Amino acid sequence: MRSTIYLIFILLQLTAISLVAQPVIKLQQVRTGFTQPICIDFMEGYMYVTQKNGIIRVVNPGGTTLGPPFLDISSLIVNLGERGLLGFAFHPDYVNNGYFYVNYSQTGTNSTILARYSRSMSDPFQADPGSALILSTIAQPFENHNGGDIKFGPDGMLYIASGDGGSGGDPQNNSQNRNNKLGKILRYDVGDGTSFTIPANNPFVGIPDTDPSIWAYGLRNPWRFSFGASGIWIADVGQSAREEVNLQPSNLGGVNYGWRCYEGNATYNTAGCGPASNYTFPVYEYTHSLGSSITGGYQYAGTEYPLLSGVYVCADYISGRFFTVQDDEGTWVGAANEVHAAFQWATFGQDAQGNMYVAGLGNGNIYKIVEFCSDYIPTAIFDEGELSIDFYGDVSPTDVTIQWYLDGIPIPNATTAIYIPVVDGDYYVQVTHNTEDCEIASAELFVDVTILDLNILDWQLNCESRGVISNLSWAKDAQLDRMVIQISSDQKTWLDIQELKANPELEYWKLEFPRSGESYVRILSENIYGEVSFSPVKYLNCPLDGISIFPSPAKQSFTISSLNYITEVELFDIEGRVVQSWRFNGDKTELSLNNHPPGLYLVQATLENGSRHQTKLVIGD
Repeated sequence: MRSTIYLIFILLQLTAISLVAQPVIKLQQVRTGFTQPICIDFMEGYMYVTQKNGIIRVVNPGGTTLGPPFLDISSLIVNLGERGLLGFAFHPDYVNNGYFYVNYSQTGTNSTILARYSRSMSDPFQADPGSALILSTIAQPFENHNGGDIKFGPDGMLYIASGDGGSGGDPQNNSQNRNNKLGKILRYDVGDGTSFTIPANNPFVGIPDTDPSIWAYGLRNPWRFSFGASGIWIADVGQSAREEVNLQPSNLGGVNYGWRCYEGNATYNTAGCGPASNYTFPVYEYTHSLGSSITGGYQYAGTEYPLLSGVYVCADYISGRFFTVQDDEGTWVGAANEVHAAFQWATFGQDAQGNMYVAGLGNGNIYKIVEFCSDYIPTAIFDEGELSIDFYGDVSPTDVTIQWYLDGIPIPNATTAIYIPVVDGDYYVQVTHNTEDCEIASAELFVDVTILDLNILDWQLNCESRGVISNLSWAKDAQLDRMVIQISSDQKTWLDIQELKANPELEYWKLEFPRSGESYVRILSENIYGEVSFSPVKYLNCPLDGISIFPSPAKQSFTISSLNYITEVELFDIEGRVVQSWRFNGDKTELSLNNHPPGLYLVQATLENGSRHQTKLVIGD
């Protein structure tokens, strides 16, 4: 024989998070002892730290910096202002061919040099200083805006960032001039490391009076670019008002980012410029009230911090503020984040696991990017008739303020980690950290009041008139001696309602006990050996203490009824505010509505026994 019990049962779990949670960036120091770190790169678990003074150091996975530098070319560079050793990149096949590339400001000239070096044949953590092969020389008209970042793209090509040549306002209009390499992203094919050619699919190959190495142009001083899941992220330092983040699909070349015609989204010097439609504008910009020299970072590709998934992180060299840019349903949305001590943030790095690191010229430390709020991501869990919260990390619910929602409406007084749902609908929980700027919603759970088969005990709870009848049957070979129905209002103190001797001649047990409002019910069973066990706790909410309303949608009024007397009715809007209330004493009445806007509302009724019950009401046009 099978029997059933009324329970709240999850029918469907959705995965959409109700709001786009903003990550909170924190820093964790992981390495120290460097001088002006300008690049952070990784190879087979080892960290390579490039210093602006021309020295590259290696840190083993245990955190120890190896003795001799990997490479020291300090005698070849000028390390003043924005000049120095500016870029470093491993060849994609470095493990086998040992090639890597550097970009530096050459001493004795005003040029930037791209050179290829080789790893030492005798020591894998030493470069061969005599292996230098100069591949490119770019004359710089001024001492600033050298750019200098270099990266290999997912296509295996080498990309180089070049500034507009310096001074201020691009006086030579280099960025818009496609006949030189200044103010550009350049792209080269180095093959297996033994060549240096123009890729045939560069956008300006074969076009007269145009440098074929150009991949993108219209940049002022691209200070750090990177490749991510969404494309090429280019942080471009502004002139006097705006800093910008540009995003370019990895396979789309020929883009003009607008400098000097535009600084960010604002016009700067439009003399000789075309219409705005000729230019590609940033996906995010910030004004100099928040910082005045952007340093580009990476799009997070790790798994440790879910709230950073797919988020681009950058920082400001001057103010020390960090920024995030994330996709919100197809639109890139940027936000100012935490301010960390202004250590002149100059570079970011990303390891093979997608973790991000940042370093500044000011103190020589390397920091790991840590996202604070991810540990507080809530998952709504249903079990034993209760909704509860499972946090992503090992945190305490006391750290947050909790609010449960039903169909997008905050449930009055539902502000604890456990909530007993009493009506069907879409439930989710939102948590707000008490000290940090974390506000995160769980995925929704569709909960329905339905009938669920029980497998542990064969029993049934039914509601009849103003009483509750429980029918119980059991297996004849269970060797039970007695059973007791127990009820509780708080699951702490249990009251024995009635005990039944387990007579094997009886087919079922029928018990009527007085109406008691919302209750928790369990069955104590004891066998002939004196062994006691309890059934799972079940939640009971019979119509005798429930409410019903009609019609819904309603326009000018609705009728509310209950098998118990109602003393107060409150109407809540989607913001959780009481917008109308009524007081009376009866089990059925028609209530007039004020002129409320059409939409979804929550009706809460207080019954004469003090219990409260909610149900949804739609107000129509």
